[in-house]
Amino acid sequence: MAFNYSIRKIGTITIIDLIGELKVSDLADYSDLFEDTISDVCTRIIINMKHLTYIDSTAIGLIVNFKREVDKRKGLILVCCIPHDIRSVFEITGISRYITIYESEAEAIKEAELFTSPE
Repeated sequence: MAFNYSIRKIGTITIIDLIGELKVSDLADYSDLFEDTISDVCTRIIINMKHLTYIDSTAIGLIVNFKREVDKRKGLILVCCIPHDIRSVFEITGISRYITIYESEAEAIKEAELFTSPE
């Protein structure tokens, strides 16, 4: 399945839905997605991986870099709904210690609503 994504807004929260297989060959599209999201000055971002079927290590590295950029802007980035196989990759690589992961989108939204950017 080809990679695709959609962006939704719930109040001040931006939700990025990742769909399909995210591979190194898709990184140009993926990088643009994150650059556009950052340029919108979003401070609360949720990446929903419910419909992601595959992710390679290069794409995981891009998510880590995206988190660093959001952190520099004193924002919040959360990940939710990671399929079991992909979650295993996050745990093996140690990314799950660096990025907060929620089982459901509702849990991530609740956490994002509580976030206030430190000044």
